Amino acid sequence: MTEVAREPGPTLTAPPGQVESFPFHRDLAPLREAVRVRARGAGLAPHRVVDLVLAVGEATANTVRHAGGSGTLRIWQDDAEIVCEVSARVSTGASAGLTLA
Repeated sequence: MTEVAREPGPTLTAPPGQVESFPFHRDLAPLREAVRVRARGAGLAPHRVVDLVLAVGEATANTVRHAGGSGTLRIWQDDAEIVCEVSARVSTGASAGLTLA
């Protein structure tokens, strides 16, 4: 087995006052549409909109399948980026999450 050491990623800035929060369960279509609308509104190129919707769709589907069936998506943006944060409560009561920036 090969082990890979990675440097920690950059620290994200705290979300600004305008954060959208979407609880989700099994039906992810409305969530993907919300990401699509927000990405287009942020001015992302069409292929980057598709990339972001796909990434968030995969992260949320994995949350539904492997982390108890529900979670929360938070979306915010600043002048440089749009951030999608997927989190779930796992069976131990701890919080698990993934941030796509």
